[in-house]
Amino acid sequence: MDKKNTMLLTVIAVATLLVAVVGATFAYFSVNATSASATSTVTTKAESVGSIALNSKNAPLYLNLSADQMSKANATKTYHATTSATGYAATTAPGATAVAEIVATAVADANVTYKCTFNYSVKTTGEEAALAVLADDSTLTLSASEGVTLNGTEFNLGTASATGTGEVTIADGATATISAAAQFTNTNAEQNGLAGASITTTVTFDTFACDTVANS
Repeated sequence: MDKKNTMLLTVIAVATLLVAVVGATFAYFSVNATSASATSTVTTKAESVGSIALNSKNAPLYLNLSADQMSKANATKTYHATTSATGYAATTAPGATAVAEIVATAVADANVTYKCTFNYSVKTTGEEAALAVLADDSTLTLSASEGVTLNGTEFNLGTASATGTGEVTIADGATATISAAAQFTNTNAEQNGLAGASITTTVTFDTFACDTVANS
């Protein structure tokens, strides 16, 4: 579920002008002091604060392995997930795919920096025999653009359940991304548990919360 935090910051300054009438009386004469009143006008202006959201990129990855790729002749070879639902896994790494993005919507005349925190989880469903193979021979790697910190980046496609936390510092109008890459290695060990299996591994981001920070 995507969550969106919208923050409005209003600062009200109030100035009060006090005007006093001062009088003093002495033994043989008096001194009178008279004040003149004046009006002080205070103009209050608060900087605009926009909105920021963590959104899914809806970019699923697929690691479809052919019988030939899993043959003994190809033992020790590593295959990489792609964005194609019909093609087989890539023999060379295609690079990480953006799976989520953090967008700080631009606001006119704003000069805002946000600091946000979020949680994420990795969960896998499928046949136990296949999960055991993937736990040993696959890797799921998360990465992020500048300004984003993830406290856990290395998982595998057989992970039953794992969690992590993240932070992002991002300026108004900027965008940051979180990406994923997955791979599987055909080894000399028996991997029959993967034959005919269909495994789904999901990465979910939630509990997104933000506040503004002072600009230097």
